[in-house]
Amino acid sequence: MNVTYNKNESGLWHQGIHLRAEKFKSSEFDNEQICAIADGEFIAYKVDSAYKMEDEDAGASYSTGFFLLEHKLEYPKDNKLTFYSLYRHTACLSEYDTIGEEYHTVTDTGNPKDNNVHIKDENGKIIDTLPNGREVFVRKLFNTKSNRDELVWYKDELGEIKKNGNGTWTIYKGSYAKEEEKGLIKSTKIESIPFLLKNNLPLYTDTPVQISLPKPVQVKAGEVLGFMGEYNQMEENGKRLLHLEVFTYDDIEVFRNKAKEAYQQDKKQDKEKRSLPDNFLYVDRNQPYYSLVGKEPTQIGETQTEIFVPLSELEKKSVKVKDDQGKEISKDYYNIQPYLHQSTTNSNVGIYVDDSHLTQGITFPGMNVFTTQSNGVDIFDQTLCHYLNPDEEDLESKEKLNPLFKAIMEELDLDKEKGEPVRFEAGRLHQLSLDAIQHRRFIGIIPKHQNEWASNRVQQFETLCNVFTEQNDNQTAQRIRKRVGDLSIQLKVRSFDTDKAAYFIHPLGLIGWLEKENICLCNKDIPLEIFTKIPIHHKTVASKYLDDLNVAFKNAGITTCLEKAYFLANSLHESAEYTILEEYLGSKREEDVYDGYKGRGFFQLTWEANYRAYGASLGNADQFLGKNKVRIATEKEHTINSAIWFWKNKGLAKLANDNDLIGISAILNAGYNGFDERAKYFKRAVLAFNLKNCQSINEKIKQTLDNYIPFMESYASTSNRIGECFGWGLWHDPATSKKGTTKDIEKAKEGYSKFLELAREKQYPFGTKKRKDGSLVEIKRYSYTGTQAVSFAQKRLSEL
Repeated sequence: MNVTYNKNESGLWHQGIHLRAEKFKSSEFDNEQICAIADGEFIAYKVDSAYKMEDEDAGASYSTGFFLLEHKLEYPKDNKLTFYSLYRHTACLSEYDTIGEEYHTVTDTGNPKDNNVHIKDENGKIIDTLPNGREVFVRKLFNTKSNRDELVWYKDELGEIKKNGNGTWTIYKGSYAKEEEKGLIKSTKIESIPFLLKNNLPLYTDTPVQISLPKPVQVKAGEVLGFMGEYNQMEENGKRLLHLEVFTYDDIEVFRNKAKEAYQQDKKQDKEKRSLPDNFLYVDRNQPYYSLVGKEPTQIGETQTEIFVPLSELEKKSVKVKDDQGKEISKDYYNIQPYLHQSTTNSNVGIYVDDSHLTQGITFPGMNVFTTQSNGVDIFDQTLCHYLNPDEEDLESKEKLNPLFKAIMEELDLDKEKGEPVRFEAGRLHQLSLDAIQHRRFIGIIPKHQNEWASNRVQQFETLCNVFTEQNDNQTAQRIRKRVGDLSIQLKVRSFDTDKAAYFIHPLGLIGWLEKENICLCNKDIPLEIFTKIPIHHKTVASKYLDDLNVAFKNAGITTCLEKAYFLANSLHESAEYTILEEYLGSKREEDVYDGYKGRGFFQLTWEANYRAYGASLGNADQFLGKNKVRIATEKEHTINSAIWFWKNKGLAKLANDNDLIGISAILNAGYNGFDERAKYFKRAVLAFNLKNCQSINEKIKQTLDNYIPFMESYASTSNRIGECFGWGLWHDPATSKKGTTKDIEKAKEGYSKFLELAREKQYPFGTKKRKDGSLVEIKRYSYTGTQAVSFAQKRLSEL
C-alpha cells in the first residue's frame, strides 16, 4: 500500500489510498481482484475499451475506469449514514480476455470409472449429480484461478430446464464438451466483465453510467467486482494499481453522537441482550496503564496520545482482582504497548489497560474531523502554482501548510510529550514514514473537503498548467491537461454528486470501525483470542498448534467458518485438546491391535492401510511405516495433516457444511463415543466464530446451529449406514452402558427403528466374513452380530 491518504509527495490533495497488486503476494487470492469493502449497492461504473496513453513515446498507460458503490448504516433506528466507496483505475475490457463466452455443452467427465458430474452451489454443496450426456448451459469465465465455471442451467432426466434463482451454481471445467465440437450449436461470444454478466447488466464503455440500472444490484462485502487496471507514470508500463476511497456527504459527527448515546444505553443491558458487542478499544489521553507483572495490576503511567484499535489486533489477558466489596473477580486487560509513545515500546512484558475502555466501532471511536476552509487541489497555504513558480515567495513561505493539513500533521506528531515540536515541511512529506502508532492515528483522521473529481478541478489544474507553460515546459502542461481531463468523473447518480464537499474516511479505518466482533472467518486465519475460546482445559497447549493449523487449513482448502469449527471440535475431542497424540493401550501391545498401527495424530489415525494411504498422498506410501510410524505423533506437520488427509478423504467437509455432527461422528468414530463432548466443543466454536452471522451459511443451516441437524436428516440415516443407525439407538438407550451421550429414549427409538427398517431385507444385517477353514461367521458391531442386534432392537423398542 502506498500511504497517499490526504496528500501525496507532490503536495496534491488526495482523498484515497493506492494499492499496488505487486505488494500483495498471496497463494489464496488473485492479487489483481477488486473486492467490495462493505455490503452495499452497485450504482455506477465506467469500463475503458482500452487504456489511455499520455503520448505515444512516453509509454505511460493508465485506466480511467471505476466502480461506485453506495452503502448504508443505521444505528439506532432512524440514525442513518449513507457512504460511498469508489474503486478507480479498473482493468480495461481487453484485460478480461474473451470473458463471457457462453455455449451449450454436454457433460463429459472423460473418466470411465466415474460418469457423474457434480453441480455445486457457492458454498460447495452438491445440488445435483448428472450422468454423462446430460445437456447443460455454461458461462465460461476466463482470467480466474477457479477450476469451475458458472452453470446457468441444466436439464433433468425429463428434459426440463433447472435454473438457480439466487446465488451461483458451478460445474468442473473439465467435465463437459462444447456442442459445437459435436456438430451442434456454435458458441456465442459476449463482450463484458464477470460482475456485469452475473447481474445481467448492460455494458457501456468509455462513458460513466449515469442512468438508472435495470434493477438494484446488491453487493456483499468481499464480492469480486473486477480487476485492477494500470495507472502508470512516465517510463512505466504494466503496473497494476487500485485507487480506493470512502466518503459520505452526511454529517458524520451527528451520526456518531447519536450512535454513541444509543450504545451507552445498550451497554447497560446484560451481554446476551445487547444488540451490538464490544469490538473496539478506545483510550483517551491521560488514562492509566498497567504492568501485569506481580500478583496484581500496577499502574506505571498515563497515555500521551489517543489509542483506538480493533480488539482483533490486541493481546488480552484475564487477571484475578478484587472488586469494591473485596470479592475476587476476573478482569480483562488489553496490551496497548505497540501503540504507545517511543519511551515505552522497549518493554518486553506488555503494557495494559483495563476493559473499561471497550466500545463499538460503529460509534467511530478515535475519529477526528478536520474541516478545510478552501478546496484547492493542493495542501499548501499558498496555491500549488505559487509553490512551483520560482519568482513567487521564498522557500519558507512555500513550505507552509494549509491549516487543515497543518492540523493533521500536528495530530501525527508523536513527540509532543518531549516538548520538542517536530516541523513537518511540505516539500519533504513523502519522507514521512508511518510506524504502527502513526498509521493507527492516520486512519482516524477524517477531513471534510471538496471531491477530488469535482468539475472545477479541470480549471484549477489549468492554472497550474499555465505555470509550466510560462516556464517553457509545454510537455508537462499537456500531460497534466490530458490526464486530468481523462480522469474527471462529473457524475450525479442517486444522491452522489462529485461537486459536493464530503467527509473522507480512510478505507482501512472503515474496516476497523464497522467490522462486527469475530464476523466471518471464512478465508481468514483464526486469531489467537478467538481460538482460545474453544478449548476448555488445555488452552495453552492447544494454542501452540494454531499457526500450523491456519497454514494447513489454507493448503487443504478448508475455508468456511463452519468446516473449521467442526474440524476443531472433533480434533480437540479426539486428542484431549492436542495433549494426547498417541493412543494409550494400557496392558496391550501395539503389535496386537490395529495391525500394529495404533491411534496417532489429531484424529488418532489407526491401521496400517491408513498410514500407508496417508504416505502415498504425500508421494511415498512407505514413509510412515515401521519405525517411522511415530512421526505422525511426534512431527507437528504430520500430526495435523494426517487428520486433514482423513477429513478430506472421507468427505467430511460436506457433512461439516451441512451441520451434520451425527454423520461426522459416525465416520470418525464408527460410533458415538464422546458425542456430547464433540457437541460441546462445537457450540463453543459457534459462539467464538460468531457463526450465526457468517455469510457462507444459508438460513436453513443457521436455524440448526444451536444443535445440529436431526438424526433422520443426517448422513448416518440418509446414507443407510446400518451399523451407525443401530449405534445411535445403543448409545442413547438408558439400559446400555455406552458412554459419551446423554441418554434419551426418543433418540434411542429413532436409531433402533431406522436400523430395523434397513435390516428387514438382510439375512445378516452386518454382513459375514470367512474363517480360515472357509466357513462364514457374522460380523459384529459394538459386540453384537447383526441377528443379535435385530433381536435386541426389537426387544428394546417394545420396552421403551
